[in-house]
Amino acid sequence: MPSCQSSLSELQPEFVSLAQLPHRLNQVVDWHQQQWPQESADQRRQKLQSHLKGDSFPITLLALQNDELLGAVSLVQYRRLGGLSPSYWLANAVVAPNLRRRGLGAKLVIAAEAYARQHNLSELYLYATDQVRFYERLQWQPLRQKTFKGELATIMRRRWDS
Repeated sequence: MPSCQSSLSELQPEFVSLAQLPHRLNQVVDWHQQQWPQESADQRRQKLQSHLKGDSFPITLLALQNDELLGAVSLVQYRRLGGLSPSYWLANAVVAPNLRRRGLGAKLVIAAEAYARQHNLSELYLYATDQVRFYERLQWQPLRQKTFKGELATIMRRRWDS
């Protein structure tokens, strides 16, 4: 876990693909397990293995500063999720527990949006169970509510001009 005690203004991470730093996989899996214990670590590791291929999607972006892992976010394509046709989704946004509530989550989302735009996507989706207002502040629009894995979730969309 990072020991970075920087102030918010000093958190200026670089974003790189997990495919470039596959040795960080276990830390990402550990954070996912802490945040979302519904799946086993082996299931999460297996899913994230597909992010190591170096393809455009799926991808997990890592936030790093001074070689410390600060957070991660994924972009994935689902054939059908939430009643939507094939679409791209922001998923698994997670920040190191000791760095939460310092703006890093927003930086992760903005980096993922920038990556999506660079790959000619005009919109992304996500589902949020407890962070709807956080995403609304980042211009994500709630579309509908649906039950996912036993939890009521809000499906949200972010669109931008090409």
